Amino acid sequence: VVAKSAALGALISWIASGYAAWKSFRFGGNGRLMLVGFYQGMAGKFVIVIAGFFIIFRTVSPLSPAALLIAFAAVQAMSWVYPVWLGRQSNQP
Repeated sequence: VVAKSAALGALISWIASGYAAWKSFRFGGNGRLMLVGFYQGMAGKFVIVIAGFFIIFRTVSPLSPAALLIAFAAVQAMSWVYPVWLGRQSNQP
């Protein structure tokens, strides 16, 4: 139950972030279109996250809400932690 719940939480985060990245960077170097895509991607990400949690809380039973939310937060945090870790690795001699 815990592993399934954690996997579903990570999946929500992964799908939403992938959608936002696709919308943001699909126009390549055109800055104006990238900005529009960024706002559309963030709005879509919000909708995907809310819909994902709604669907999972309504349809999946048994469910561990704590594992679902912790895994979701952990995958979200990786987009902040990984660049810092990567920067520290490249600065070492």
